Amino acid sequence: MNIMSPVAVKPPGGDPGRGSRPDVSRKATICAASASEIIECDLIGSEPDVNATYRYAQTNTIDVGGAKFACRQLGQDTGVPVIFLNHLGPVLDNWDPRIIDGIAAKHRGVTCDNRGIGASAGSTPDSAAAMARDTVAFARALGFEQVDLLGFSLGGFIAQVSDAVICEDRC
Repeated sequence: MNIMSPVAVKPPGGDPGRGSRPDVSRKATICAASASEIIECDLIGSEPDVNATYRYAQTNTIDVGGAKFACRQLGQDTGVPVIFLNHLGPVLDNWDPRIIDGIAAKHRGVTCDNRGIGASAGSTPDSAAAMARDTVAFARALGFEQVDLLGFSLGGFIAQVSDAVICEDRC
């Protein structure tokens, strides 16, 4: 399933145009800055810039079980937050800003690099169950009691397995 086809989002401030591609040179610059200039902070209690677009959202880290996870938060602090779970091996900059910005117009949107991927520390998990446990721990570290998970490919599988992880904790 292609996540792009059923989603028609219009970011605040204009339409990027159907089929338009981001400026690759600008994206490479942002990617390099994201990887080398991560700002470490405790996200609980700090306020992300809710007016930022995903392309310019600040990258932070949060400690989750002794590992630093690189993440970005933006959007409204109303409703249920949405945590975006990516496919195998991508980094924060692989998300399409049009999707994140569209959802962040009405919800808090959160993306992260999985453990051992991109700017996140640690060793990559060897199972979807371990990735799901990381997802649940990440949401709890952010202080969220309830979240919606939007997964793409492997991220969709992690979202499904996260339900089982939560049940293990509560059942």
